[in-house]
Amino acid sequence: MKRISLSVWLLVALTLTVIAAIRVLDTPLRTGAAPQGIVSFELAGHLDRARAILTAWNPRAKIFAGISLGLDYLFMLLYGLVLWWIIRALALRFPKGSVFYAVGLFFAAIIWLAVAADALENYALIRLLTGGLEVSWARLAGFSAQLKFAIVGLGLLYVLVAGMFVLLRRK
Repeated sequence: MKRISLSVWLLVALTLTVIAAIRVLDTPLRTGAAPQGIVSFELAGHLDRARAILTAWNPRAKIFAGISLGLDYLFMLLYGLVLWWIIRALALRFPKGSVFYAVGLFFAAIIWLAVAADALENYALIRLLTGGLEVSWARLAGFSAQLKFAIVGLGLLYVLVAGMFVLLRRK
């Protein structure tokens, strides 16, 4: 089995560190209107919901939201690289032409679509956060968030299933 390079481990460690920082920033964003913090804002999808969340956040929470959205641009690059690497490495463990090989390479490629959707979502959320309360920004953010979560979720499902097959084949 090929050994994982030090740079990959450092990338994973940096990704986990950024996740921890985003979780800390998310604490003041959890309100009755946004029980899931920034994720509630991402998935609002409608201007009325987005406005209710923004109204529930005090000025300090809005600053935390802005910092979180800025830090998320680094996070999207990191999770994109980590998922791309893991999915691709798993896909390459299967014979060329097999379903797991093809599906893995497909998900490794479209993980970058999730990253692009995440970047677009953040732009729309920043517009909402800074007073651009327009229906189009709320809809764009909600659609982009749903697309991002769907692709990342399917990619993680591939990692789980393909990873189990790789482990079972080794035994």
